[in-house]
Amino acid sequence: MSKELLPTYLDMGGKRARLARYRAALLAVALIAFGLRVYRLAGQSLWYDEGWSVYVAQHRAAEAIPLIASPGHTHPPLYYLILHAWGLLAGFSEFSVRFLSVAFSLALVTLTYVLAREAYDRRTALVAMSIVALAPLQVTYAQEARMYALFALLYPLLLYLLHKTVDKETCKSASLQVCKCTSAYLLLAYLPTCILVLYTHYLSVLLLAYLNLLAVVLLRHRKGDLSRWIGAQLLAALAYLPWAWVALRQTAAHVPLDAQPPSLAAFASQTWHFTLAGTLGGIGTHATFTTLSWLTALALAVALPAVLSLDPKRGQDLLFLAHALVPLGCVFVLARLRPGVHPRYVMMLSTPLFILMGRAIAFLSAAPGWRRSIGVGLGLALALTTATGLQALYFDTRTQKDDVRAVARYLEGALDEGDAILFPYEDYAFRTYYQGAAPARYLDMKADLVSQLQDMDGARVALVTWHQSLADRGRFLPFLLELSGRLVEDRDFPGLNVKTYQMESPVLFPPSEPLFADFGPVELTGAYHQATAPADNAVCLALRWRLTEETGKRYKAAASLWDGKGRKLASHDALLLDEGGRSTEGWTVETSPPELGGTEGGQAVNTYILPIPIGTPPLTYPLAVGVYEEGDLEGLDLLDPAGAPAGKRFTLGTVQLTKGSRFDEDPYHTRRALSLTPVEGGVFDGALALEGFALDRREAGPGEGVNVTLQWRALKDGLPDYAPRLRLTQGRVVIAEAPPDGLYPTDRWSRDEVVVEQRQLVLSPQAREGPASLEIVVGASPSLPLAELRVEAAEHLFTIPTIEHPLQQEFGAFAELLGYDVTPVEVTTADEVVLTLTWRARNEGPVGVSYTVFTHLLSAEGKLVGQHDGLPAQGDRPTTSWVKGEIIVDVHRMRFKEAGYVGPATVEIGFYDAATGQRVTMPEGADHLVLPTRIEVRSGSG
Repeated sequence: MSKELLPTYLDMGGKRARLARYRAALLAVALIAFGLRVYRLAGQSLWYDEGWSVYVAQHRAAEAIPLIASPGHTHPPLYYLILHAWGLLAGFSEFSVRFLSVAFSLALVTLTYVLAREAYDRRTALVAMSIVALAPLQVTYAQEARMYALFALLYPLLLYLLHKTVDKETCKSASLQVCKCTSAYLLLAYLPTCILVLYTHYLSVLLLAYLNLLAVVLLRHRKGDLSRWIGAQLLAALAYLPWAWVALRQTAAHVPLDAQPPSLAAFASQTWHFTLAGTLGGIGTHATFTTLSWLTALALAVALPAVLSLDPKRGQDLLFLAHALVPLGCVFVLARLRPGVHPRYVMMLSTPLFILMGRAIAFLSAAPGWRRSIGVGLGLALALTTATGLQALYFDTRTQKDDVRAVARYLEGALDEGDAILFPYEDYAFRTYYQGAAPARYLDMKADLVSQLQDMDGARVALVTWHQSLADRGRFLPFLLELSGRLVEDRDFPGLNVKTYQMESPVLFPPSEPLFADFGPVELTGAYHQATAPADNAVCLALRWRLTEETGKRYKAAASLWDGKGRKLASHDALLLDEGGRSTEGWTVETSPPELGGTEGGQAVNTYILPIPIGTPPLTYPLAVGVYEEGDLEGLDLLDPAGAPAGKRFTLGTVQLTKGSRFDEDPYHTRRALSLTPVEGGVFDGALALEGFALDRREAGPGEGVNVTLQWRALKDGLPDYAPRLRLTQGRVVIAEAPPDGLYPTDRWSRDEVVVEQRQLVLSPQAREGPASLEIVVGASPSLPLAELRVEAAEHLFTIPTIEHPLQQEFGAFAELLGYDVTPVEVTTADEVVLTLTWRARNEGPVGVSYTVFTHLLSAEGKLVGQHDGLPAQGDRPTTSWVKGEIIVDVHRMRFKEAGYVGPATVEIGFYDAATGQRVTMPEGADHLVLPTRIEVRSGSG
């Protein structure tokens, strides 16, 4: 070979080597994409939406079309028809139905390369292809038997065909490209793809609107080409006309209940995180991913200006940015008008974004100087985010699909032919999996439930609920099953719950009793509750509510069962919902009451189930209800007939608990919250056993309370009244003691009966700093040490501070008000009124009750317009800790409840027992003191 040809030969060899490495990289990316998408492809169950896909695809087209067009379904028919044809060839197993999406996704990986190569260069195309190949978003929906992988493929295909439909020329006056239509591409490729995307997803209308606007801009100077383009779009619209009426009906009806219009920040944040994660499961809960996702956003925000300032193909950069952001902006407007748009509906916009990110990484990482570090930084941030997202996708339980398969296998083994499985919705995935003997009933929640639940007496009934289902938001099914049976098992599966009941009587809806309680904007107008219930079961109640004013607020009701000392035994908090599942912000104001179980206007019946903790003594307990605004736990005031506040809870009546028998069962999982410490040597006389105990705190100061839970078991019948004593000692000095209340003595217990009791030890004000021993004493047996606590040091003030308004007023036998300070005396309802009360303790011994101080702002008519209730000194000095003669400085920040009030206001103060609501009286018999200072409330506008 001549010396002249040698450099050329070597250069050609180098090019061939680089091309070989490049092709090897392409092959590696393709293989990785394939491996990620088929890895554990059938590992998870089909979930509800996938079950519907398979169910429809198993029907012939003539049968499938009416199913797809039926109310309640929200996607066009193309994907289902393709899946039907695919299933005829490959079957309908989990692997095969999902592999169709794998094929679409792999085609998208290839198309990304082609589109990026067409717009930029090989380096950019390889990076963009790699991003799409590895993206958790694309992998997630490649493994789902839904239309999203197809939708994600069709939009970039439209972009590619739009590029190929025009001949490119450089415009001298702008960076955009001037275009001339090529009819063959327009009619033979672009037009059919438009029709395909219209029949794939309803949001395709927004995509085509954007692309048509773009085409008009590009073809504005070529009227012939523009006319052909418009004609093609009219043909696409004509082809979609047969389905248009279905589309209008389905899209108009598809608005999830209680969905709120998103703010721009919330919409952008959720969309960004979802684009990188591929799931909502880890957003906000996976701290590492969230941090990396924001880091990637920051890196991209730095990289984009750098690319746009240097890239000779700046016009393409702006075009791909528009391909992603303009349709996304249209979707945001739609989400504001019709809330409930899921981020997966816009996943097709991720491809132009990923191509733009690929361009930034490829271009900047090859640039000189500090710009190279920007490109490398973006690539590194994206790589770490992607790796974290893939790890979460495959191995984090928060991203798992709903495990319908496990539910079906469990019920196949748990139920027999005479039993039944109930669904408040039709679960098509369950239909696919379930092969058991017990029939599955898919209930019509809009029809009479009682008639659908007959012939179940004596059977075991499993109620399956899905966490996304809104079919029984009023909880009527568990309410009816609880009333006529007893819960025997409650099991959670990923995304689903199964409650199994042993039915004991025919299902009936109980009659209501007229009842009235005024909570201001919400009124209770009727109620039913069980008068008796076993202590190992639950208390069921149904309450009828009426809205008195349209406030636009979401109110919740809290039903609760209390013991005689004001301790909550059981509760159930839930949003107030009407028959359609709407919260109170969507109710109207009506006056005519419905029957229990129905709804009319602003009235609706809601049900509540209060599981009784295992071991609760079989006694009579008060049942109460309160109302509060979601997000504000203070609660609405219960108003008396004069409209004055009368506490926060309304007593519905009492419930007599009868002795239970299932002491070693706990279907409601009430023991989970106890966290009992086992007791060694806790058997007394071979008859009574202390099985465990729990403390709410291990440190306490003088006068403070320590709540102790004790779990006992009777080992035989006929026990004597042991009256176990709980005490706290320092050396030989007893600094706190809590004897049993005597309401359910041990001589009434039966063999194997479990009793859980709550006691409170109030430390003596004279307790000294240091360790203390918690002991139990049973009969004549030696004391049994349980745990060691620490007594904290207490500081007592005996010097009276300066007081602006001195007073001398006694409250009960334990407190004397020495005076008060109040500021400011001229306010608006947006301000706080700070009231400082100075108390002197008068108690000779320990105060047995921890009293709450109330401070009320009253209008000239005596109406409550503001308040603050709380323990003295922000809870640091409860009355149980007071020592005779000490001074307690007690600050209360009163906030206005009546935002529009203007005029004079006075302040009333006093004490009450939070457990009973009973106020402390003064020597003259009054239960409150009105302070002489007057507050002037002026308009906020000045």
